[in-house]
Amino acid sequence: MTEIEKFYKELDDVYSTNDLTRIENFLLGSKQRFYEQGQAPLFSQGCPNCIPEAKPNMDYVSVCNELACFYRGLSRWQESMNSFSAAVDELKRFHLNDTPNYAMVLLNMAGTCRLMGDKDKALKNFTQAGDIFKSSGVDNPYVYASLYNNIALVYKDLGDVESALSYLLYALENIEKIPENVTELGSTCNNLAALYISKGDLDKAQDHVGRAIEAFKQVGDEAHYHAALNTRGTLNFQREDYISALDDFSAALELTEKVYGKSTAYVSGCENCARACEKLGDTKRAEDYRNLARSAQALIEKRNSAV
Repeated sequence: MTEIEKFYKELDDVYSTNDLTRIENFLLGSKQRFYEQGQAPLFSQGCPNCIPEAKPNMDYVSVCNELACFYRGLSRWQESMNSFSAAVDELKRFHLNDTPNYAMVLLNMAGTCRLMGDKDKALKNFTQAGDIFKSSGVDNPYVYASLYNNIALVYKDLGDVESALSYLLYALENIEKIPENVTELGSTCNNLAALYISKGDLDKAQDHVGRAIEAFKQVGDEAHYHAALNTRGTLNFQREDYISALDDFSAALELTEKVYGKSTAYVSGCENCARACEKLGDTKRAEDYRNLARSAQALIEKRNSAV
């Protein structure tokens, strides 16, 4: 087993603890360790031709990418961008900015840009990543499913529902070619469900969110399951079944806090619960949820302004 394979195995174990501090410390320690291992040795004497040729530190790039995605989940935007930039700089240093590895980092970085509200930059980076994948001859349905899912989310944010739907259907077409990839299938179906809710097609939304929930249950994926619960909650809310909506929203909120802490997803979850409580006439509980949302939002803003 290679060093990076050992890292990913340990990372899975650490993630299973849901201890955010432990996960962050493991990722930061691994980043430093792989960085140091990748440094060329110094020679005080001897033949210059005997010095090993410098090579890109791909293990370091991988760990930076994982750390950046971790920070993105916690809504620690600038730290996410800093870690992505470290990976990008290492690849650019060896003129590898036209490779699939660079495109994958760019794709993930674009996801942070979207969540930060910079939709133009997100779309530009997603498009560039897609161009690199195609020009490099990448023929991996999972890669394109992930790409199209992300592009669809940008178009949804921009209010272009039809373009978003087209990309999500492209994503579903690709991911159904590899049925063993249950998590990406679930994510695609959940995104489709959310889009169909926005279009008012609640029957199609029901079909897709049901498929998403079953997928995440199958693999025990709590990190994505909360999103599907929120989508089903929104569907129930639209159908004026506010009791079921609150059940889904509150279960999703509990999972969100467990996996991501007080993130923007947590803030959104509190607001969802508040809306359902108001519909049920429980204004006191609604205000409690709104206070939790305000407190978490203030924490996020303070944390990001300090970086």
